[in-house]
Amino acid sequence: MSSLKSCCTIAPVDSTYQPVGTVENVGIHELPTYIVGPKDAKKAIVVLYDIFGFHNNTKQFCDVLANNCGYKVVMPDFFRGEPYKPEWMGDMDRLMAWIQKVGSLKVIQPQVEVVRQWLQEQGVVQGGLVGFCWGAKISVQLTALDSFFGGASLIHPSFVDVKDAENAGAPILALPSQNEPDRLNIWKSLLRNLSVTNVIINVSMTCITASLLHVVIGVMNLTRREPLKLFN
Repeated sequence: MSSLKSCCTIAPVDSTYQPVGTVENVGIHELPTYIVGPKDAKKAIVVLYDIFGFHNNTKQFCDVLANNCGYKVVMPDFFRGEPYKPEWMGDMDRLMAWIQKVGSLKVIQPQVEVVRQWLQEQGVVQGGLVGFCWGAKISVQLTALDSFFGGASLIHPSFVDVKDAENAGAPILALPSQNEPDRLNIWKSLLRNLSVTNVIINVSMTCITASLLHVVIGVMNLTRREPLKLFN
């Protein structure tokens, strides 16, 4: 997983950014979802935020991504306004229990399916995934379950393990931040996964946005027969 110091003890940075997208209730369960980008887009990116939920920082990321790639970008509020609280940071037992309750694949996957169905009703024919921290593990797991998602980008990925890499069902862009634990065994497992094209880029968080804007588009346009390994 990601560095405990950077991942599980530091609260998100305060932001005064004003998002340009809108929040709509999606599907029969009325899942609150942040939506930005062209209404008639044929491709979409589903963003899985980190444990801090609907934060202005991730909404700003969605806005930048939509503006630069021309896709519809949606970010569901899986935690429905009740994200992990900053004052709980540092308590790993509490964090893991909380994730098992509200953030396991069993809990999240049906909600993503609702979003996917809604996107298809809007005319979207292919989607991609971008996951932050906790959301990165869910993203790579989702590629093994739903071929609608043509690629996944993992930003500062936490909790991703070898099994996730071995089961990945779409191109993967991995963007670990600096000073994280050695995950070479996981990245090697991705490269041995011959059923998909895997894209791995190792960059610092300071240049992550620029790199992602260029590469996430490429991931969604790759075919699974085009091998590409990219390191920076």
